[in-house]
Amino acid sequence: MAAQKCNYIIFSNCNQNISNKIALKMYNQKLTYNPNPTFLGITFEKKLTFQKHVDKLRKKCTNRLNCIKIISNKTWNLTSKTLRSIYASLIRSVIDYSSFILTRLSKKRKKQLQAIQNAAIRAIFKLRYDTPSKKLNKIAQLTSVEERMSDLNEAYALSAILNENPLF
Repeated sequence: MAAQKCNYIIFSNCNQNISNKIALKMYNQKLTYNPNPTFLGITFEKKLTFQKHVDKLRKKCTNRLNCIKIISNKTWNLTSKTLRSIYASLIRSVIDYSSFILTRLSKKRKKQLQAIQNAAIRAIFKLRYDTPSKKLNKIAQLTSVEERMSDLNEAYALSAILNENPLF
């Protein structure tokens, strides 16, 4: 490990900034404090709300959603099945990668992620803006984002148990 490539964060619910009181060293080099480090693609912050991570996800997915809106235009003649597959590979996979943070997400953050899926379904099936989420999921034959994340977490836990994963 290279000390200049490492940093640290302190997870805490207190509002006091104690990072300036701690001097962590590695190989006699001081490590830098990072209030929002990214580890394996997940952005953390001190209270573990994952607000910054969800904001990054939304930005990334919105750019990809714009592609779906463009190619869902009638002139492309793509079927809804093809567009759903494109959604699954471009957007849902990005959300799925973060499924383990589900238990730490607030209702507001979950709604923000669901809104991305809703917008994609509306574009794919050319539905009105006020179509309810449950109806959208039924039409697209997709589970809600929260259900999907929960299912992925359950599958991971089951796999870890079956494979006797020592880290589980």
